[in-house]
Amino acid sequence: MAEKEALKPCPFCGSTDVELRSGYLFNGAVHCNNCTADVVFDAVRLIDEDGIYEETPWREAVTKGWNRRPR
Repeated sequence: MAEKEALKPCPFCGSTDVELRSGYLFNGAVHCNNCTADVVFDAVRLIDEDGIYEETPWREAVTKGWNRRPR
């Protein structure tokens, strides 16, 4: 079983106290408990290397979206 990918620190304050959240009006978000920033992800579909959309569990999709930034 593959290990879950950890969330990168908050890009606004640098805190590692970040967590995944789900909601009714959005598919998923990352919330920083230090500076209270919320980054919302509406889509939980990822495009694979062939350019094809695939359904992905929201936690995995939001984590990949959050972690794709350089910091």
